[in-house]
Amino acid sequence: MSRSGRVQRTAKVLCIARQVLTIASSRLALRPWQVPDLDDLLALNRDPRVSRWLGGSSLADASETALVRYRTQFQSNGYGVFHISDRAGHFLGLAGVQPVRQGLPTFPGTEVVWRFRSDCWGRGYAFEAMTAILAGMPSHAPKDLIAAISRPNLRSAKLAERLGFCHHPEDDYLYPDDGIDAVLRPHRVFRLRSNSQRAA
Repeated sequence: MSRSGRVQRTAKVLCIARQVLTIASSRLALRPWQVPDLDDLLALNRDPRVSRWLGGSSLADASETALVRYRTQFQSNGYGVFHISDRAGHFLGLAGVQPVRQGLPTFPGTEVVWRFRSDCWGRGYAFEAMTAILAGMPSHAPKDLIAAISRPNLRSAKLAERLGFCHHPEDDYLYPDDGIDAVLRPHRVFRLRSNSQRAA
């Protein structure tokens, strides 16, 4: 059995009505963000190895706004971007699904995102988390998902492909904010293949 299959079999989704309370995979605990989690988000967004792909210092500056957005999306939709910790409760990062920001070429749409502390890279956490999230998405959630990844970010591009996303070069774009590093502005767009395509 593939690792993806093992993760999907071990993931447990606990829900009430339309709000997902937690998703538990073999090593991870995923839940909606809470107000006291702002310190976790700030620490993650201030990690220079993380923020270099996502706008530099402006990422940390937007942490409080992002926390409000994550919480609102869960309250409105029952799914979103999860706070992720290990089974001992140590914060590791975030991953999930969110609406594409207005003004981007892929708007309107729904994108997957993941972001983990740099000292956690290389341990398979992002793959495990996103596999569990995709398997546990509620039935009313959008099925057409994209991943928009800065061209130099090869690690995330490989992860998207492992998750079943396929690069669509015709959708690639130049990120409109010219305030970020010019090298990071070209983005590749990956789209999630259908179940039948992934099984082929």
